[in-house]
Amino acid sequence: MNRPISTRMHGIIDLIYGFGLLLAPNLLGFKHHKIPSAVARAFGGSALLVSLLTRYEFGIFKIVPMRVHLILDVVKAALLAASPYLLGFHRRRRNAWLPHVIAGLASLPIPLLTQPVSPVETQLRLSKRVEIPVQIETPASIDQATR
Repeated sequence: MNRPISTRMHGIIDLIYGFGLLLAPNLLGFKHHKIPSAVARAFGGSALLVSLLTRYEFGIFKIVPMRVHLILDVVKAALLAASPYLLGFHRRRRNAWLPHVIAGLASLPIPLLTQPVSPVETQLRLSKRVEIPVQIETPASIDQATR
């Protein structure tokens, strides 16, 4: 399957998504609802943290492989969409739970459409290849070694 979203574009989406979730309680008027606010901020912070740790263009520490990042994104998207029901805040005002469902469902296809290996990972793999120097014995070098 051809995946149209590059890892670079995915990184940009991660930053927008992460900061959007962090700011959602204030921007969407549910900052006084403790659980929905905490959930949105936790998912936003986790999106930014995973970005910092991923082996892609926006990663700083480059620990987490891109494939693992994408799996985490799918799991987090599903949990975010289900969080109002799992944590019981779906009975509150719509602006307190609907953003979680929308953000979770909207972000679910993103990792499925993202290329699973970043150019950074490819470069890291190539730079870790170790070449063993091979010394070829020529008649002249054998002759000099025996003298």
